[in-house]
Amino acid sequence: MQYRAKDDGNGKEVFLSGSFKFTDNDVFREIIKDMEDFAGHDYILDLDGLEYIDSAGLGMLLIAREMAEKNSLQLRLRRPQGQVQQMLQVTKFIDLIPCEA
Repeated sequence: MQYRAKDDGNGKEVFLSGSFKFTDNDVFREIIKDMEDFAGHDYILDLDGLEYIDSAGLGMLLIAREMAEKNSLQLRLRRPQGQVQQMLQVTKFIDLIPCEA
């Protein structure tokens, strides 16, 4: 998985691309660490470029949710497509983390 981030002063958008699986744990830890420094703001994970997510990737999203709650962040998922959208729907992640089309 690759990512890039955009900070607009009021919030942060992180654009994920590629495949999100167990081997991306180290990369995702960078995102989680960044969340610690961004308390009280919006934090959006844009999934438009993400082509695949497995159960480990979903687990890491739960870690992000916990970190957001701990740091008073408003975590949202944005624009999931294809297999990623299906996984979020089947696993009911849209009930756990707000998701925008």
